[in-house]
Amino acid sequence: MEPRSLLVLQDECYNSYLHGIEEISNDIVTDSVINGKAAGVTVGQVVERGTRVSLTIRFVPRTTKAPIKIGRN
Repeated sequence: MEPRSLLVLQDECYNSYLHGIEEISNDIVTDSVINGKAAGVTVGQVVERGTRVSLTIRFVPRTTKAPIKIGRN
């Protein structure tokens, strides 16, 4: 993915398929990269990884009506 890109997984894709960021220092561009030309990379090129951030936002339905106390009373 290009820097500042967003990938959204939801529904069956999120629930049924494994996903994650592999801990490696570089990637080799293959012909499966759809936007390679727009990203300025070519097949076979080695691309060094920089810092990556993964942010997860989940909807969790309320399961209790009891008040939740956090911190000191």
